[in-house]
Amino acid sequence: MMTHKSKYEQRLLLEQVNQLYEQSHIATLGSATVAIIIGIILWPMVNHVNLILWSSAAVAITLFRQTVIVRFHRLKVTAKDALQWKRLFFRLILTSGIIWGSSALVIFPKTSFTHQIFLFSMLIGLVSGAVATFSAILPVFLAYMIPTLLPLLIVFLLGGTPMQFAMSAMLLFYLILVSMSAYLLYKKTRTSLMLQFENVDLIHFLEEEKHRADTINKELKNEVKERIRIEKMLQKHRENLEAMVDERTNALKASNIDLKIEIAERKKTENALKDSEEKYRLLVENANDAIFIYQNSVCRFHNKRTEELLGFSAAELHETPITELCKINDSQFIHGLVHRSPDIQAPVAAGKTIRFINKENQSLWIQLTAVPVTWDAAPALLCFMRDVTQQTNLEKQLLQAQKIEAIGTMAAGIAHDFNNILSGIQGNTSLALLHIDEKNEFYHKFKDIESYISSGTELTRQLLDFASPRSSERKPLDISHLINDTASMFCRTKKEVRLHTFFNNTNTFIEADSGQIRQALINLLVNAWQAMPGGGDIDIATYDVIIDNFDTLAYEIPPGAYIKISVRDTGAGMDPSEMSKIFDPFFTTKKDGEGTGLGLSSVYGIIKSHDGYIDVESKPGFGSTFHIFLPASLNRADPGLAAEEPIVTGTETILIVDDEPDILEIGKEMLEALGYRVYAASNGSQAIDIYKNNIHLIQLIILDMIMPDMNGEQTYDQLIKIDPDVKVLLSSGFSQNDQAARILEKGCNGFIQKPFKIQLLSQTIRKIIHAAPS
Repeated sequence: MMTHKSKYEQRLLLEQVNQLYEQSHIATLGSATVAIIIGIILWPMVNHVNLILWSSAAVAITLFRQTVIVRFHRLKVTAKDALQWKRLFFRLILTSGIIWGSSALVIFPKTSFTHQIFLFSMLIGLVSGAVATFSAILPVFLAYMIPTLLPLLIVFLLGGTPMQFAMSAMLLFYLILVSMSAYLLYKKTRTSLMLQFENVDLIHFLEEEKHRADTINKELKNEVKERIRIEKMLQKHRENLEAMVDERTNALKASNIDLKIEIAERKKTENALKDSEEKYRLLVENANDAIFIYQNSVCRFHNKRTEELLGFSAAELHETPITELCKINDSQFIHGLVHRSPDIQAPVAAGKTIRFINKENQSLWIQLTAVPVTWDAAPALLCFMRDVTQQTNLEKQLLQAQKIEAIGTMAAGIAHDFNNILSGIQGNTSLALLHIDEKNEFYHKFKDIESYISSGTELTRQLLDFASPRSSERKPLDISHLINDTASMFCRTKKEVRLHTFFNNTNTFIEADSGQIRQALINLLVNAWQAMPGGGDIDIATYDVIIDNFDTLAYEIPPGAYIKISVRDTGAGMDPSEMSKIFDPFFTTKKDGEGTGLGLSSVYGIIKSHDGYIDVESKPGFGSTFHIFLPASLNRADPGLAAEEPIVTGTETILIVDDEPDILEIGKEMLEALGYRVYAASNGSQAIDIYKNNIHLIQLIILDMIMPDMNGEQTYDQLIKIDPDVKVLLSSGFSQNDQAARILEKGCNGFIQKPFKIQLLSQTIRKIIHAAPS
C-alpha cells in the first residue's frame, strides 16, 4: 500500500503546487485591492504613519508574491523542484498572514466599533477567498488563516465589551468552520488527483494489453491461413501420386521432363533472388533512415545513413555498443531493449523518441523503431532511426509562440485595466487642481501625482506596443527615445545587469515600425543577459555614419546616411565557427532547454526588412558586440496636441459612454467642470437610445472603445445610421490599434487615450466641435 501511495506522491505534490500557483493570480490582486481599500476607509480613524507603513507592507508582500507566481509560470517546474516551490510559497503566504494579522494591533480603530466591524469583515473575506485558492496544500492555507485572524480574535476577546466578546466568539466559530471546509477541500483535491493518476495509468495498461492481444490474434490468423494452404498442397500431392500410379509406364519419362523443368525453374528463381537482393540492398543503402541489425550489444550490419547520423565508423559500430558511443537521455529504455530475453518475440513499440549526442557532440532527437528478427540463426533487432530534430525544434517553437501570444494577450488586458485605474486617478487629480492654485500646500502634491500617472501611462504604452499583434507600420521614430524606453523596461527585471547608454548621434530619427524595432532591441538585450549568467555590463551606443559606394560592398546596403547602434556585453564571447552561424534559425550556443535559437534570426529578419544591416564582433572571453545600421530619416514625428495647453471651456451638450462606472462618473464631472451639459450612458444600447431622444441637443459623443455586448465600433455603426454627421471622439485604455484605426477610417472625428489630463480633453473637444463637417 505504501509503494502504491509513494508511486504518485511526487506527481501529486507537483500538481498541488501547480494548482496553488495557478489559483493565486486573483488572490494577489484582491489582497492589494483590499489593502488599499482598508487604507482609504481607516484613514480618518487610525494613525496615518501606522496606516501607511502597514498598507505599504501589505501591498509590497502581495506584489512580491505575484512576481514569484509569474516566475513560476515562466519556468518549467519539474516534480524534483516542486517541494522547493512549495516551501517558498509557504514562507510568502505566512508573511502575508502575519502582515494582515498585524492590522488588529497596528491599525485597529479602537474608537469606532463600526470600523472594527469593517476590518473584521475584510479579514474574514480574505480568509474565505483563500479557502479555494490555498487549500490545495492545507498547511499553506493554515499558515495564512491563523496569523491573519488570531490577533483580531485576541483583540476582541480582550476588548471588554459584550459585543466585542460576542465578535470573538463568532470569529472562533468561523475559524473552526473554515478550517473544516479547507480540510475537506484539501482531501477532496488529493483524492481527485490520485484517481486521475490511477485512471491514466490504467488506460495506458489497457492500451498496451489491447495491442498485445491484437498482435497475438494476427499471428494466429496467419498460422491458420498457412495450415489451410499446406492442407491444400497435401491434397494436390495425393491426387498427383494416384495419377502417377495409374501411369507407371510413363513415370520415368515424366520424371525426366519434370527434372528438366525443375532445373530451369531453379535457375530462374536464383536469378530472381539475386535481382531481389540487389533491389533491397539499394533500398537500404540509400534510405534516409539509419537501418542496422543490433545483436549481442553491437551492430552486425548497418547502412551508410547510420554512420552519417551517429558520426562513427563501421569498425566502431561493430566493436562498441551504441550506449557507450553515444550519450542517450533514456538509457534505461535502451538497456531494456538490448538485454531483452531472446524468447520474447513480440514487436517493440514503434516511434519511441530519444535524444542522442553523436560523435560531433551534436544533440539529435531520434525516432527509434525496433523489430525482433533472426540474424545468423540467432535473435537480433532490426532497428530504424529517423532524425526528427528539426520537427522537434519546430514543435518547441510552436509551443513557445503560443505561450508568448498568451502572455501578450494578458499583458494587453492588464495594461488596459491599469489605464482605466490611472484614468480615475488622473480625473480626480485634474478636478482637484481646478479648485486650488499654486500657493495651496497640496498643489505640488497633486502635480507630483500627475507626474506619476504619466510614468504609469508610459509603462502601459510600452506593454501595449510590445504585446499588440499589429501589422508593420513605418513612421518617423526617435531611436534614442525608443532605446531609452526599452532599456528602462528591460532593467526593471534584470537588476544584476548594469546597462549604459551613449548617444553620439545628432540625427535621431528613422522610418520604422516601433514595435518591431523594440522587439529586436529586447532580443539583443536578452541575448546579452543570457551570455552573462553572473551579471555584467551592457553598453548601447549610437553614431551617425555615412555609407559610401565602397562601403556598400561590405555592408550590402545602399549608400547614404545611417544611424549605427552598437550593443556590447561582457559575456563569454564566441569563436569564429559560432559567429558564422549566429543568425541561422534554430542555431544556439545555449544548453538544451535554455533557448530555441530563433531570437537572433528574428533580429536579422527585422533589420533586413527595414533596409538595414546587422553584424557581430566577438572573441572568446571578451564578450560580443552587435552593430546595427538603419537608414536615417529627415522626417520628424508629429508632436501632436500639447497636453499642458490652457483649459478651454464650453457650453455645448456632450454624451459620454463608458462601461466602467467610476470612469463614467469622473468623466462626467470633468466635462461639467468645463461648463458642458452632460448625458452619461453605461453601454452602447443606452447611448443609442439617449442620442435618438436628444439628437438636436448633443453636439459630441465621447465613446469608449472596449465595452461588453456592444463594443465601440458596433455602437459607432449604429450612431452614423441615425445621424451621418454625428461627431464622435473615441476613448480607450488601448493604444490606437487596428480596431480604432477602422473606426477612424469610417469617419470618426478623433481619438484620445486614457488616462488624459483635463487640459488635453478640453483642447480636443473644442478642436472637434469647431471642425467643419466632413
